[in-house]
Amino acid sequence: MQTKKKTNSEKKTSTTKKKTTGVKKKTPDKKKTTGTKKIQVKRNPSASVKAPFKAYNGTKPYIFVSYSHNDMNMVFNIIKHLNNSGYKIWYDGGIEPGQEWPEILGKKIIKCKQFLVFLSPSAAKSRNVRNEIYLAESEKRDMLVVYLNKTRLASGIKLQLGGFRSINKYETTNKKFLKELQTVLKK
Repeated sequence: MQTKKKTNSEKKTSTTKKKTTGVKKKTPDKKKTTGTKKIQVKRNPSASVKAPFKAYNGTKPYIFVSYSHNDMNMVFNIIKHLNNSGYKIWYDGGIEPGQEWPEILGKKIIKCKQFLVFLSPSAAKSRNVRNEIYLAESEKRDMLVVYLNKTRLASGIKLQLGGFRSINKYETTNKKFLKELQTVLKK
C-alpha cells in the first residue's frame, strides 16, 4: 500500500487544525479557537487592576475624574498621587454593585467642584467619556483636560473642549506634569 505525500498547504492545514483544538486560558488579546472556528476574545483591562483608593464620598468640594478603562493604569497612578497630596477625588470606583451607573455619574458630575478628564484615542472613542464631558460642560463645571497621548478629536468634542484649559502629559516629564496639574487643580 502506498501512502500519499501531503502538499505544503495540506500540511499547514493539518498543523493548524491540531493547534486549534483547544482554548488556552489567560491569553490576553489573542485569537482563541475552538474546533476550526476562530473567535476574537479581548481581555477586560480593568479585571486585574485594583482601585488605588476609596473614591471620595463626603460633602466637601471634590474633583470628578473621567477616563477610559483602557487607560486605567496610567490614570490610577495620577489620581493616587493627587489623593495622597490631599485632593478629594471621585472616580467610578465609588459606584457600588447594583447601583444605577448613569444616575450616580450624573449626580456626581453635577455636584463636583472640578471635572478632570483624561483623554487618549480610547477615551475619545468612548461614548461614556463623551457623555460625561457633555454633562460637565452643560452644567458649567470647571474643567481640565489632560491628554495622555496625542489624540485626534471629532469636531463636536473639539468644539466642546476648545475653551477649557488642557495639559499634554505626553509632552513633558512626569514630575513637571504633576506639578502643573497640582497648580491648576483646587483642593
